[in-house]
Amino acid sequence: MHALKSLTPQRQCSHLQNVVSLLGATAVVAALCVRPALAQRAAFFKDPVTFCTRDNCANSNPMGLVTAELVDDPDDPNDNGYPDVAVVNRDGDSVSVFHNTGDWSDPGSALVRIGVFSLGVNQNPYDIKAGHMGDHLGDLPADSHLDLVITLAANKVAILYNDETGEGQFGNRDDIDLETRFPRGLVVADLDLDGRQDVAVAGYDVLGDHSYPTAELLWREEDATWEHRVIGEDEGMPAGANGLDMVAGRVVKSPGSPPPLDLVMTAGSHSYLITLLNEGDREFADPIVQDTTDVTDAPLGLGLGYFHRGLLRLGLVATDCWDSSEPIGEQADVYLWYDDRPGPPGSGFVLQDEYLLKSGEQVGKGPWGVAVGKLNGDADNDFVVAIGQDAPCSPGGGIAVFVGKGDGTFVEPPWLFCVDPGNSPKPRFVKIADMDLDGFNDVVTSNYDRHNISVLINALEAIPPGG
Repeated sequence: MHALKSLTPQRQCSHLQNVVSLLGATAVVAALCVRPALAQRAAFFKDPVTFCTRDNCANSNPMGLVTAELVDDPDDPNDNGYPDVAVVNRDGDSVSVFHNTGDWSDPGSALVRIGVFSLGVNQNPYDIKAGHMGDHLGDLPADSHLDLVITLAANKVAILYNDETGEGQFGNRDDIDLETRFPRGLVVADLDLDGRQDVAVAGYDVLGDHSYPTAELLWREEDATWEHRVIGEDEGMPAGANGLDMVAGRVVKSPGSPPPLDLVMTAGSHSYLITLLNEGDREFADPIVQDTTDVTDAPLGLGLGYFHRGLLRLGLVATDCWDSSEPIGEQADVYLWYDDRPGPPGSGFVLQDEYLLKSGEQVGKGPWGVAVGKLNGDADNDFVVAIGQDAPCSPGGGIAVFVGKGDGTFVEPPWLFCVDPGNSPKPRFVKIADMDLDGFNDVVTSNYDRHNISVLINALEAIPPGG
């Protein structure tokens, strides 16, 4: 509670909403907290602000990004928990790190690029996550500074260690050779509940004339080495598909202490959702493979969250990056699944709704990444999708905000926003984070064709109850 008292009233409200929304006590929170003024669609975000990931906004093609406190400067009184940003530059073979100064009164100067860290030639990084990984000498336990973990096309995972001063300088690095080829999506979490951060990677391998998705698990040992396990074709992965995105969450609930995190991944080329249930002791059950060909041509991005107020029923948002069978604007682009309850345990997710990236005359296509969080000021989870093509920044996409109603459904049509007005950004990844620490979450995107990132600051403002 002491930590809660140190927050602003708006932050206290946001924190309380996060804690109790799953318990169905949102009415109590509404009575205690300031009540946000719900924005109309046109005023939901302030004007987007863009930041080049490399000099002159060229030759980078940013992909995966992470929002977390990467820079900790004890001599800077303004450095008090603002999320920083790190983004991988796929064609630039590098990672760009931005320090969030917190001064969003001058938005163009709020993020300062403090480094572009080379990953070597032809590494083509894809995804990035942050975690406490130890240090470059293999010392455990980890220090208090977040490190960066990155998937590389050279069949490796790279760990960039934050400088011991916490100044966001990532000069030391370890590479972990993978058995998986073509690594893509990435999870960094304590998967075996031993207090150390593990790594899981979605990718694929080739056997003879066909490919198959793989999930490679890297268990962090006490001596800072890694134990590898690959879940592939022999374990039940389907032939003819490629592993793409991966997320972690508790798909199966059990009484008592929280169970270890399960994994869910998409497999493209042939359409599959794959669920890996964590049985503990570094064991996963055989993959639950759901053929989604009748629903989606190419599942790509994933997001997990609870969308029913007061009900612990896990929702899964999946994007369809391409559907050639239907005219643009007539095929679903985003699919909402829910865990199998009340069905038999381990039977996967059940499709509930399909959504178009369409609002009036605006029609987008080619959705990529998904982020789940609270955006419109209430206690219900929303989600954001990065639109890769066409509206609203025609011809280069933007974002779609799906506002949750709290009953497992979402407002239609979605709210579409441009992330780089007048240009063709083609955003790939998207994150939700409170970049200005005002108690309302904002949105960050990596824009592949514009070689930059965009920050959309939430326009909501707290008003007194009854105001």
